[in-house]
Amino acid sequence: SLNASTMGAGFTLSTPLAKHFALRAGYQFSFVSVNYEYDEFDPVDVAGQSVSVPDLDLGAKLNVDAAHVMVDWIPFKKGEGKFFITAGMFIGTSDFITLDGQFDMNDPNIKQIQQAGLMKDIELEIGDDVIRAGTDGSMAAKLKVNGFRPYVGLGWGRAIPKHRFGFRFEMGAVFHGHPELVSDNLVSSGSSGDISDAEEIINKITVFPQISLQLTYKLFKDK
Repeated sequence: SLNASTMGAGFTLSTPLAKHFALRAGYQFSFVSVNYEYDEFDPVDVAGQSVSVPDLDLGAKLNVDAAHVMVDWIPFKKGEGKFFITAGMFIGTSDFITLDGQFDMNDPNIKQIQQAGLMKDIELEIGDDVIRAGTDGSMAAKLKVNGFRPYVGLGWGRAIPKHRFGFRFEMGAVFHGHPELVSDNLVSSGSSGDISDAEEIINKITVFPQISLQLTYKLFKDK
């Protein structure tokens, strides 16, 4: 089957296991990325002079590329029904979201800040966390999750169609654990140890929804 889903696009190979069960394995590719300009930096004090920080070109990418293995249970009509319940796993990168930015090092203000050795004073705030600019003008961070992600779902349609072509719909949940913000230039700005509203929301998002539309094709005829 070929599929389009909230995790991108992918392919799956399926085979019957027993009367009420089918085995599926495949791979998902993600294509979601966003580019934008961040312009909410505080000015940097350079020898008593307030120097404004130019806009930062930022790129964010959702990385949900993963291999998957699923077992479908078809409970009705002696295993010939279209309703199924499925469980399995996704195995992929733990870098769930990557954030990369780069200042224009030819910008006069950036040159002035760099020559003064104050690039670290350029700060990007995410909740109670702060990412500082590197000496080369880069800013990067990752939102990391578990590489091994259990999955449960249900849907309608046959993994192996009765005729040459078929269609199926599936929805479920991928359990990726508590996300963690990671960066080489990450510092905490909160002195009280309290978790910010933004961080609290991020920590609670331990599940990624999966909705998939699949076009199936039977490779071999029934015996």
